[in-house]
Amino acid sequence: MMSAPVLALPNFEEQFVVESDASGYGLGAVLMQNQRPIGFFSSGLSAREQIKPIYERELMAIVLAIQKWRPYLLGRRFLVHTDQKSLKFLLEQRKVSMDYQKWLTKLLGYDFEIIYKPGIENKAADGLSRINPESIRLAALTVPTSLHIQDILREIENDSKIQERIKRVEAGTEERREYSVVKGKLMYKGRDTNTQPCPLPIPDRIWEALSMDFIEGLPLSQGTNVIFVVVDRLSKYAHFVKLKHPFTAADVAQKFTQEVVRLHGFPLSIVSDRDKILEFVLEGTL
Repeated sequence: MMSAPVLALPNFEEQFVVESDASGYGLGAVLMQNQRPIGFFSSGLSAREQIKPIYERELMAIVLAIQKWRPYLLGRRFLVHTDQKSLKFLLEQRKVSMDYQKWLTKLLGYDFEIIYKPGIENKAADGLSRINPESIRLAALTVPTSLHIQDILREIENDSKIQERIKRVEAGTEERREYSVVKGKLMYKGRDTNTQPCPLPIPDRIWEALSMDFIEGLPLSQGTNVIFVVVDRLSKYAHFVKLKHPFTAADVAQKFTQEVVRLHGFPLSIVSDRDKILEFVLEGTL
């Protein structure tokens, strides 16, 4: 249910739909758009909650689902599907019990409409609400695949660049002396198989050593679809700066100066994954 072909990315230009349900011992909900699930929610009920009326359990499922997906739902109108007909008129009731008022106050500030959906059509949320926590057993099966030495040798024989290097090593014309040929196999010497981990040195002060990267491939939100991430390596404090494709090294340098340098000064060192734009920013623009 969590694989890439199943879960869809949210589109904040379209309406969200929350489908919820409650059973005798659990709650379930699905966040959807265009009949595609974006997220799943399932929660068990305590012994005290299990004896509550079905109306209140269904209301709990709605409230907890909306709270879980608050970042997606707050500030935009969305739909709630439930198989409890009486909840359709939830927001129109003027007199409710104290228990119901407690749940209703948690919905203040949200703009939504409750729509009745028969249980037979609400299968995903119904199934999630019926997961019995005592019956769940999680197990992982890992089957490692090993590459046989003969396969490696066959690939080496078919690799023209490696064969050229073997010929240079055997002829004594290879510039890099760390290579040797043993029984027709190209070997690299000078590596210690028992080398201890070599982490980056721990900075002495905050904001003197940074790491940078981009988060790309995001859905368009308020005109931006890229996040420029700058993290202080000592404190782990981070700045998340929004960008929009296409952007240039000059754009990144300007954002870096405005959002980071203005507050913390220039760092002594910056770690990146050798992104071409970041390299240009660090070497030429700043």
